[in-house]
Amino acid sequence: MTEIEFAYVDVFATAPLTGAPLTLVPGADGLSDEQMRAVAREFNQSETTFIQRPTTAGATWRLRSFTPSGAEVFGAGHNALGAWLWLAASGRVGDGDFTQQIGPDVLPVYVRGLFVTVEQSPPVFGAIAADREGLAAALGLDVEDLAADRPAQVVSTGAGHLLVPVRDRAAVGRAAPDAGRLVAALRAVGGEGCYVYTHDTVDPAATAHARFFNPAMGIAEDPATGTAAGPLAALLSAGGVVVIEQGHAMGRPSTITVTVAGDRVRVTGSGRVVARGTMTVADAEPVTADEEGFLRRAIGLAARSRAAGDAPFGSLLVGPGGEVLAEEHNTVRSDDDITAHPELKLARWAARNLDAAAAAGTTMYTSCQPCGMCAGAIDRSGLGRVVYALSGAQLEALQAPGGGRSGAGRRGPALFEEARAVLEGYYS
Repeated sequence: MTEIEFAYVDVFATAPLTGAPLTLVPGADGLSDEQMRAVAREFNQSETTFIQRPTTAGATWRLRSFTPSGAEVFGAGHNALGAWLWLAASGRVGDGDFTQQIGPDVLPVYVRGLFVTVEQSPPVFGAIAADREGLAAALGLDVEDLAADRPAQVVSTGAGHLLVPVRDRAAVGRAAPDAGRLVAALRAVGGEGCYVYTHDTVDPAATAHARFFNPAMGIAEDPATGTAAGPLAALLSAGGVVVIEQGHAMGRPSTITVTVAGDRVRVTGSGRVVARGTMTVADAEPVTADEEGFLRRAIGLAARSRAAGDAPFGSLLVGPGGEVLAEEHNTVRSDDDITAHPELKLARWAARNLDAAAAAGTTMYTSCQPCGMCAGAIDRSGLGRVVYALSGAQLEALQAPGGGRSGAGRRGPALFEEARAVLEGYYS
């Protein structure tokens, strides 16, 4: 058994028991992905964040965040703010400028007293939801509740969410999503979560009033969502300060301040550490004989690519009965082409061919840790588990100086010499 320290942080809050609650585990370097997922399920908050030493040059700390369903989420929102508020409150950092590693990104952080500002990724404006009737029904609304002058659009500043404008605050309050239909609507446009908003605010000084839903990640509703507030601010303003109020429907009112300056999006908030304690965690389970066999098959696929002169990576999907559903290996010479990554191709296959229940019972076995982009696609596909053959430390030791991957796999490492042998020399 392992004893770990944890804390509760109320983010985007000026008083305890308001804002967005975050459970935080510092010193999480020794935890496996399965242990982190188990801890996140136990706390059952929208996100639990784990603070680790960075694996990318130039980062002060590395943050990994998991939902209760075990999905790893990326982007710098209340997960990042809460972590830095705790680091400041515990004396680990003082006022200053820092950097954080989240997935494949290294992002600036600014600590000033009781306030933390995190910089998000440059905004990316994605697909528009053309099926207004279907979207309204998925949200439990009438189509007339949707704003007539603005479309619902996916925007990302690290995580892509569907931003849905409605006509007034009453419509925001009436939203009652059908989880299955909303997940389907989000997948159709490549969105992760759904941010329903209006300019009809409680506080006249606020820009927007919003609610956030993310059923695919096990989040029924979130009282404050920095990874959605950033995209909304980027959509509403090319420059200036945007204030978003959220959490009123949950009895946890929150205020999120976002500053936009062209492609720079920065989210600012305060908060309070409201609880501290320790938890007993079961030791990580070893890889089973069956899992070992599937991993060796994935390594064999990677070896086939290497023999052909292509990037040496392979993966397969296995159903709950042990049947191989699909397999892929790289067929291009460089892993710079993300679309050729076998993990991404299989995640997309799963999203097209498996319903939610089937996906949850399916495991991906991969010869190497998925990159950040592939990990995001895996999470959106709803796959239940990922088992990988190579540890992050092994992979980084094989890469050229300055290289790095997110280490986003969820189970392992299996530490197979075969996996290391297939990659040996590839990055040199």
